[in-house]
Amino acid sequence: TVSIATVDAREFIREFIERCLALEIHDFRVNNISVSTSVLLDHPSVAIDDQLMTQVIINILSNAEHACVSAHGRGHISISV
Repeated sequence: TVSIATVDAREFIREFIERCLALEIHDFRVNNISVSTSVLLDHPSVAIDDQLMTQVIINILSNAEHACVSAHGRGHISISV
C-alpha cells in the first residue's frame, strides 16, 4: 500500500539520499565511482511515500552506475535536488 507522509523537505531529502547511497556505496567503490550531492530546495515540505521513492532512487543510481562502468570503467554521479 502507498503510505504518503508530509515531511520537512530539506532534512528529509538529505537523509533520504544518504540512506539510498549507503545501499549502493560498496558497488560504487568497487567500480571506482564517486558521488557528490547538493540539496538546495525552496519548498519547506514535501509529500512522499518513502518506500516507493527509495525504489525509484536506487533504480536511478543503479542505472547511473551501469552507465559509468560501460562508458569508462569508472565515473562520477552528481545528485542535485
